Amino acid sequence: MSATYFALLTNIGAAKLANATTLGSSLNITRMAVGDGGGSLPVPNPAQTTLINEKRRAALNTLSVDPKNPSQIIAEQVIPENEGGFWIREIGLFDDDGNLIAVANCPETYKPQLQEGSGRIQTVRMILIVSSTDAVTLKIDPAVVLATRSYVDNAVIEVKAYADNLMRLHLAAADPHPQYAPKASPALTGKPTAPTAAQASNDTQLATTAFVKAAIAALVNGSPGALDTLQELAAALGNDPAFSTTVLNAITDVTNKQNAHTSAADPHPQYAPKANPALTGKPTAPTATQASNDTQLATTAFVKAAISALVNGAPGALDTLQALAAALGNDPDFSTTVLNAIVDVTNKQHAHASAVDPHTQYAPKASPALTGKPTAPTATQASNDTQLATTAFVKAAISALVNGSPGALDTLQELAAALGNDPDFSTTIVNALSGKLAKDQNGADILNKKQFARNASLPYLGSGWVNFGGSSGAWTTAQFIDFLDEIGAFQHLYFVCAGSWSYAVNRKITDTGCGHIELAGAVVEVFSDRFHCRTIRITTPTTSSDTEAIPGTFIYIDNGADSAPGWRREYNSKTLRAADITALGVPLRDDKQMCRAWVRFNENGEINDAYNVQSVIKNSTGDFTIRFKTPMKNENYAFTYNVGGRGDSMNMCSGASQLPTVDALRVISVSATGIGKGGDFRLLDFPVNSVAIFGGV
Repeated sequence: MSATYFALLTNIGAAKLANATTLGSSLNITRMAVGDGGGSLPVPNPAQTTLINEKRRAALNTLSVDPKNPSQIIAEQVIPENEGGFWIREIGLFDDDGNLIAVANCPETYKPQLQEGSGRIQTVRMILIVSSTDAVTLKIDPAVVLATRSYVDNAVIEVKAYADNLMRLHLAAADPHPQYAPKASPALTGKPTAPTAAQASNDTQLATTAFVKAAIAALVNGSPGALDTLQELAAALGNDPAFSTTVLNAITDVTNKQNAHTSAADPHPQYAPKANPALTGKPTAPTATQASNDTQLATTAFVKAAISALVNGAPGALDTLQALAAALGNDPDFSTTVLNAIVDVTNKQHAHASAVDPHTQYAPKASPALTGKPTAPTATQASNDTQLATTAFVKAAISALVNGSPGALDTLQELAAALGNDPDFSTTIVNALSGKLAKDQNGADILNKKQFARNASLPYLGSGWVNFGGSSGAWTTAQFIDFLDEIGAFQHLYFVCAGSWSYAVNRKITDTGCGHIELAGAVVEVFSDRFHCRTIRITTPTTSSDTEAIPGTFIYIDNGADSAPGWRREYNSKTLRAADITALGVPLRDDKQMCRAWVRFNENGEINDAYNVQSVIKNSTGDFTIRFKTPMKNENYAFTYNVGGRGDSMNMCSGASQLPTVDALRVISVSATGIGKGGDFRLLDFPVNSVAIFGGV
């Protein structure tokens, strides 16, 4: 039993496939048509160049090699529910040149229309066996076809596997987000900022440059310029790292000499001996002037005045450089002064010991030079007169001066360590602070303003004119977005630039769906938060070299792949056209009342004026084909054809010589010298020809 339903290559298809296989080129099968076979089941014929009665032709949904049979090509087309009203008995495959490549018949099935009460989506499939599937281009345009359920299911499986693999690689990566700083030991770049802590803060909060500046200012607190750095303090101590040992050794030397001096017996106990006098009562002595700097005894008044001058109203806590400087008497050569005083004491002791003294074992009341370990009653801390000051009195006075300073900062050594043992600490701090921006420059001293604006999330104005693409020609939206990304437009919350005034170095965006965008002279604004949420606004110039370019404002919104990114155009009085109003779904009149196309032409087919007419082709005398610029939606349209311009114009008739199609209308003008007298009609040219089309919607 022979097969009733089958598919075969046409003679043209077989020749093209053989030629493609031989030359190593490809046969591009792009469209599928269905027909009703003229009312009966047809038998495919390889000599066919068209279907017997084609009802619908559209792009393929899928074109693929059968995974179970590599010699078979499967072509599928989906007919949506809003199309129908015809029987399907024949199927044809066409290449991109419009040639019928393969033809098949199928069990007859009726494709209803929605208004008939059925909204069925129909899938039509043709399986074609060829000698070499490599010679057939397996490519479709996903923008103009519907997907079958199996195609979508397979695509979902592929996408899910791809996404799962991406997530697995993301989770396995050591640093999947290099643009973020880790919590543990972050290596920050650029100019990190943080809130400035209060000066009372003493915890793990980050210290800003403002916090350090304020802390240093509080530490200096008006200290005199000669003693406001560790270098100057160290110089005041003679740059002696063992200053206390030096002083104590010098004092010990004096003590030893005093012990030798007081080794004699005491025949006069009513007198105070020079060696170890044990004074009682309230010993007094003249109070030396504050300018004194010799071996004269210091009374409590002298000590109090000296300490008062040293403190000079500073607070009791030694937490500022001013207090330390005051404690050293604001003397930048303090160590030299003390050492000179000790040397002076030593010299005077030698001179005293060598002098003739009949009572060398006694201390005279006037200017006694005591040795050994003289003692005396310790005066109260409130004492401020000529009473002798003991070591206990001095220690208590110094303790009051320290007044509870923390143990880690109650010596110069600890203060030096706190300053990093840096003898040039103030210069170090000043140099570190010199990198701050100057207020009076108002940002003019920022080295990299683009990076600064990016880090601070500030608007950025692109400098100079921009050549969008560097050459003329068409651009897709994706290419335009890639270009903006390359110039850093999406790295700012707001970015604006302008296209240069040259058509030769600027592209035109042609896939907006609402008109071409002329980028020469256009102002481009980008609003972005850097996380795939972006808005692009383009204000175009009033002129363009592209007749399809529309002056106005275009806006592109993209909040991610799921938000249907796309363009829209702001209409204005200059760019609003009747076609735009129709596109908005607000026709000026009922669509069926609108003239879909019209043309006036002469006897040679030359167009005088027209709307939606691409060309008029003269086939022969009085025979013309009118091709539409935009095809009609169907062939069920009405038309009028009038001719004139000849003296015998009234003795004529006109009409269509063939059935109208969605792409063209063929008309003829017929005239006779005696209509109704033998019917001797003849074709005749007329100078004036007018055709108008209505309906077809």
